[in-house]
Amino acid sequence: MMKYIIFTGAMVLASAVSGEALARCNQGQGWNRVHNLAAVLTNNGATLGMTACSNAGQGTQEEHHNGGNLYDFKCGPAGYPATSPGTACAKPDIDRRKQLGTWSVAVSGPANNTRETVTYTYNAFGAATSGPLDVFVNGGIYDFCNGNASVGTFTLVPTTGTTRVCP
Repeated sequence: MMKYIIFTGAMVLASAVSGEALARCNQGQGWNRVHNLAAVLTNNGATLGMTACSNAGQGTQEEHHNGGNLYDFKCGPAGYPATSPGTACAKPDIDRRKQLGTWSVAVSGPANNTRETVTYTYNAFGAATSGPLDVFVNGGIYDFCNGNASVGTFTLVPTTGTTRVCP
């Protein structure tokens, strides 16, 4: 019985400290606020910017295009193979790459201590809005935060528009 209690306690503790629980929605312990957020998300102004790939395993990949357009690769553009590298496409005929909405960056605060946030408007879901979100980075992992709560951790990969870039 004691082994079961110790094992169960260890499993609960391990799940509490894994994944997004390790993210920090403030500076310190390796996490730093992202500055020049618009340049980071657009790959310094590339026509096809950066794709945010979810670290939580739900396959989220949102393409941040220059000019503020936000796309989801889904199963790719028309004619793209039904099974893309990494993840099989569950609905190849109806779940094609499409624009979800828009994104924008706002800058506030004094010049020596600016705060940059990103806001998303999802027109594909009836004009839902998410943000403003603070973004912190640690070793190539980006934590998008609503106040002190992480809404998700992501890696940023250059967008191709024709190839799935997230696993």
